[in-house]
Amino acid sequence: MLTLATASWYHHRCAAGDGARGPRSRKSGLCAKGWNPVMKVPLVDLQAQHAELAPRLEQAVLDVLRSGRYVLGPVVERFERQFAAWCGRRFCVGVNSGTSALHLALRALGIGPGDEVITVSMSFVATAWAISYTGARPVLVDIDPVRRTLDPAALLEAITPRTRAIVPVHLYGQGADMEAICQIAQAYRLPVIEDAAQAHGAEIQGRRAGRWGHLACFSFYPGKNLGACGEAGAVVTDHPQLARRLRQLRDHAQASRHDHRTLGYNYRMDALQAAVLEVKLQRLEQWNRRRSRWARLYDRLLRPFAQVQRPAWFPESPSAWHLYVVQVPHRDLVYRYLRGRGIEAGLHYPRPIHLQRAYAHLGLGPGSLPMTERLAATCLSLPLHPYLNEEQVQYVCRELKTALDLLQRGGPEALEPHLPEERPAAPEPSPEEQPEQPFPFQAEYDDEEELWLDRHLGTEEFPPAAASSRWAGLAAHAAGESQAEAETGFRLWESSRPQAEPQQAAWLRRRFAATEADPAEPLSPVEPARAERSAEPDSPTP
Repeated sequence: MLTLATASWYHHRCAAGDGARGPRSRKSGLCAKGWNPVMKVPLVDLQAQHAELAPRLEQAVLDVLRSGRYVLGPVVERFERQFAAWCGRRFCVGVNSGTSALHLALRALGIGPGDEVITVSMSFVATAWAISYTGARPVLVDIDPVRRTLDPAALLEAITPRTRAIVPVHLYGQGADMEAICQIAQAYRLPVIEDAAQAHGAEIQGRRAGRWGHLACFSFYPGKNLGACGEAGAVVTDHPQLARRLRQLRDHAQASRHDHRTLGYNYRMDALQAAVLEVKLQRLEQWNRRRSRWARLYDRLLRPFAQVQRPAWFPESPSAWHLYVVQVPHRDLVYRYLRGRGIEAGLHYPRPIHLQRAYAHLGLGPGSLPMTERLAATCLSLPLHPYLNEEQVQYVCRELKTALDLLQRGGPEALEPHLPEERPAAPEPSPEEQPEQPFPFQAEYDDEEELWLDRHLGTEEFPPAAASSRWAGLAAHAAGESQAEAETGFRLWESSRPQAEPQQAAWLRRRFAATEADPAEPLSPVEPARAERSAEPDSPTP
């Protein structure tokens, strides 16, 4: 009797017809003799998701269409309130993509040309794009090979007088080591922007991903744990001044209607996507539990495979399991074999950012980031979504074992006859070709906003959840100061960075001068500017 699962199998009968399973013909993809069932297992299944929610989704979209309010408006505002509460933050600013969310977060902090922003190379390239859009330089560092996220030791070594922000990436749904990262950031008075594009619902030391940094950025690309029916993104924060600045920048930098005080963008979220996300947000917890269930099953079935390096589990920081990524030898051959067997495996990401031609000008060649490059060369994403079933997971593991057994017995030559034909790849660019240099994008910034940010970032409302004496001590040791002195701001820089350029030193003095006597209540962006003008009566009125 056929079950629902076996009904989805495609059975092919070969001419021999004796029922024995044999090797497939390279040309046809069928077995040489006997039955050779192939099960279709998608990497994500958005059709199944839509089928589950179709009546509610279609009604929500229809309500927006009838309202005539398609860009921002009440539906977007309602979703922003709901998502901010879900993340445990005070404010959410909806935008048109995760890339735009990162760009606006950097702009809101006043980051621009001449600045450096530290992040990882093992991420989707949009993380670096956002930094480059501001004119700043991405400083790409290595990952922790177990957690696969920003290595705090590498972060500590990469900080320079030009460093203006840190962007840790919660990769594959696993949260970065935010306790250590935030201790280092606090010691150096650096803002933290979380790239949480793959971490909707991940937890880190009892706090959700997105609750650690000054700002956190999410993508709602359709394949994410929480995905729109198109492009969308969001920035969350607890700082009202940053939220106000983000809202202005996303809407052509309008302080009020037709009042544009700085360079702005058309990064607004549309109401149709907000309506879809509002419906899906109510199912996100349930979907994440299903993802965790299938990840645990993968883990149990793959445990006997010595050739498979499974993702690590962190009980105190459970993953959102956006992806289940294993590391295997001869990854490209195994990937082709699985695809030929109906399994839509993925590669996230086979070429890290520092080896992309777009970032050749950074000067990081092969071997620069060994842990990143090892993961990029061996990573293999197995299908993972809420609508998997146990037979599909077993089938994926069985076919993965078949590929690895063939490799172990006879090497790549043994697996080659079982691979489907591959389309010829596009020719690689000639090494003599010079990479295009990024356009030096110069931005204008609002002096009053910038003054407020200089005064309050890194000093207001940002203690890490639990003090880590190890990382606080490391940061202080690197600065050559005691832990108490490491928290005083500029004195840390002045003593540990004597090689800082004069203009950098001047900028740091200005930035940290206010930390000696912080006001009890945060100043508005306008008040410090007025105070500065009153101290300089001869300065011209702007």
